[in-house]
Amino acid sequence: MEKVEYSDKDLIKEKEADDFACKWTLTDDEEAEILAAAPLEEDDIRNFAEQFNTHPAIIIGRLQHKKLIPYSLDREYFEPVIFE
Repeated sequence: MEKVEYSDKDLIKEKEADDFACKWTLTDDEEAEILAAAPLEEDDIRNFAEQFNTHPAIIIGRLQHKKLIPYSLDREYFEPVIFE
């Protein structure tokens, strides 16, 4: 969790950026199709990722963000980011 304080204007910008990223990476219709297929197996997530031309981590992250699956699930799809 970030420990940064934002002004109200910055919070609005952050929310707009989050909304844009969500729609750009996985549309509402695509998300609805995925949710309608629940419960999902690992193969289902991979198939949806291929169908929607996205990475499985995008789908997993969206489901985690919506608290539909735990953050501990499917961590192998996430790549570490190393800043040098």
